[in-house]
Amino acid sequence: KISLGSVELVYERVPLRIIEGAKQAGAQHTLMVTPTGRKIRITAPKKIVIGRSDPQVNFKPDIDLGIDGEVSRLVSRRHALIQWKNSQPYIEDLGSGFGTRLRGDLLTLGQTAPLQPGDHIWLAGCVLAYDVII
Repeated sequence: KISLGSVELVYERVPLRIIEGAKQAGAQHTLMVTPTGRKIRITAPKKIVIGRSDPQVNFKPDIDLGIDGEVSRLVSRRHALIQWKNSQPYIEDLGSGFGTRLRGDLLTLGQTAPLQPGDHIWLAGCVLAYDVII
């Protein structure tokens, strides 16, 4: 528990039923751009490139963090990739300039890691929160 004045934040482990439910058909997977609150639905089995558009080279990623303003300033054009394995999303850094962190750990180039409900993904200075609605 963390108390900030009259506000109390309680952090608990994600219940196993939610983690297992995330793999079921019908589960809705979302990413939220935490600084702006924008929610993005992601769906299997599509591979999803996360980054920042660049009109000079005519590039637009599947999830364009450039529209979220200053928080995306250090996000690479092709920063990270979400792909699906056994109905679960995995994230991979694509050689971004400032790296990708999952649960605080820096991913190495080409390393894939499974996403769990409640995870936070750091893409340079922009943080995404992953969640599942079952």
